[in-house]
Amino acid sequence: MRWVSVGLLVATGLAAAATLVSTGWLYGQYRPHAPGVEPWLLTAADRSALEWIHREDRASAALLVLAGLSAVACLLTALVVRRWSWFVALAASLVAVGGALLSIATTASVRWQQLALWAVTTGTDLKGYEAATRTPLVRFVIVDGREVSTTDYEVNLVLHVLGPVVALVATVVAGVVVLVWGSRRGQEVIRRTNATSSATASTASGKAG
Repeated sequence: MRWVSVGLLVATGLAAAATLVSTGWLYGQYRPHAPGVEPWLLTAADRSALEWIHREDRASAALLVLAGLSAVACLLTALVVRRWSWFVALAASLVAVGGALLSIATTASVRWQQLALWAVTTGTDLKGYEAATRTPLVRFVIVDGREVSTTDYEVNLVLHVLGPVVALVATVVAGVVVLVWGSRRGQEVIRRTNATSSATASTASGKAG
């Protein structure tokens, strides 16, 4: 069960990294698209953005599932092994679940459909999640058919980016605690066992003599 938990923690970390990479790409390259539009009607840049949108969705969903499974596995391992390192891993897994939920919950809030500009200048190419944060240029943002202020959008964007970061950091912490401390603990147990065996052997030899 211990190695199953470690494997799930590793998978959770990879899912968090994939989510973070996808979010990072969309931060600078996101482009809105009409729902249900045929891919062949899109430009190459729009198709690429749509593919990354799907990747972010899949990665965040995988992160949530794997983090949940990691939490369950760490809980079972902690109950069996009864070491504080696994309880730390359990807490970190729950934090990763929270990060995944935060990423998913804010997804719709950062995928803007339109930007209301103060003025339009020639050659302006607004793309990426971050385009909506350009306060001197953008008056407000249209998200899911609603008017959203740039301030509220910035808050949602920070939370959206923070989600996979929190999940990744929590998973790394859990893995380090379990592997490093668990390894030291195992070595300590081996040393104590060897010392006990040596003492027993010495006692036996003394009695024999």
